[in-house]
This record gives sequence, C-alpha cells and structure tokens, in this order.
Amino acid sequence: MPSADRPPMTDLPVRVRRIIVTLRRGHALCRTFRMKEDGSGDTTYAFEPSGRRCGAKSAEAAIASGYLSPQPDGLFGAVTAQTFVSAD
Repeated sequence: MPSADRPPMTDLPVRVRRIIVTLRRGHALCRTFRMKEDGSGDTTYAFEPSGRRCGAKSAEAAIASGYLSPQPDGLFGAVTAQTFVSAD
C-alpha cells in the first residue's frame, strides 16, 4: 500500500503503533494456526526472533494498516502470508 493510502501513525491505536515500531527494529511478525482438542482453531501472533506474543486484534489491525509487508511464505504467496515485516 503506498504511503499516501496509509493512515498517519498518530491515528493508529497505541498497541498497533508498538507492533509497527518493533518490526521497524528488525523483528518479524509471525502468524500461527493452532488446532484445539475440540476441533476448533486459534490464530496467534508472535514476534521473531524473540518469540514474544501479541494480541490478535492488534496484529490484524497492524497488517491492515499498510505499514507491514507480507512475505511470500504462504501456500498461495503473499495472500496467505504467515510472516510480515516492516514495509518501510
């Protein structure tokens, strides 16, 4: 997403800004799918290489903001990306 289409950083929630800043420092945001015993699934997000987790709603908002760039590591390329880095 071109920078003109992105909202200003100051308009984003604090937790979303923290994710973007962490990725600008060289970390990656990784999405993981986990199956539960009852057959339902969970999506979790964590930073690599630290392994520190972050909330799913904040991670999804950061991905949608345009400040993150998907990596082509999903089964169908960037559309199903599981890893995101800073777009800047």
